[in-house]
Amino acid sequence: MPDVLIAEVAARVPDSLGAYRGSVVAGSGGPGARPLTALQDPAVFDATLAAFGAGFGAVDRRILVSYWSQFYFAALATPALTALVCLGRALPLAFEATSLELDDAGRPARLLVAANAAQAPCGVAPGLGGLVEAHLAPFVALCHRQCGLAPRVLWGNAAVILDHVAGELGVELGRNVSACAEIAACLGRGAPPCGSGGMPLARALCPGAGGCRRRRVCCLRSGLPGVPSCGALCPRECGAGAS
Repeated sequence: MPDVLIAEVAARVPDSLGAYRGSVVAGSGGPGARPLTALQDPAVFDATLAAFGAGFGAVDRRILVSYWSQFYFAALATPALTALVCLGRALPLAFEATSLELDDAGRPARLLVAANAAQAPCGVAPGLGGLVEAHLAPFVALCHRQCGLAPRVLWGNAAVILDHVAGELGVELGRNVSACAEIAACLGRGAPPCGSGGMPLARALCPGAGGCRRRRVCCLRSGLPGVPSCGALCPRECGAGAS
């Protein structure tokens, strides 16, 4: 059952990623939970972003959605990659079978999967490439349709967070060798991924100064009041430092 698998995954999440240890759960969630497919309705999408956007006033909607997506990807990436790296399993996180619950500030807090789903992942092929095709690609397409945000910005957001989570899980140490090699390839750290599943992520980051990796495209978050840029990860910051 998914709840058993999810509990096992939560137990393997390292303390450094503990903020998102419980970000995937089995069940229907609270009264505010809504299926991800419902976000295809512009009115539902707007309502979902309302509380988050209220804290920033009148801002470019594309910037707001980009920043909101970073919280979304963190909630998704931590348990999803932990399952792959530590257990060699994919969580049942197909986009059309997943619901979303927000915290009080309107940030994505928990992704909900059906408690009675089969233990085998619903519509999710093995590996990070499977998650890209079954969940990330539909989510990126949804955000692009609803606000016009360029997909490459969203793929950059996803790649940065997945790359960070992979590092915290010790992907490069070779634990669960086949899963780690596939994740590294999808994130552009190894041989090119087989098929097209991981290619948007593999193209999203490039080498930066001091051996770190940076985005190819700015996430725009510094356009929000009170929100700093992402520092060395930002191509604008990197360009400014080199001039």
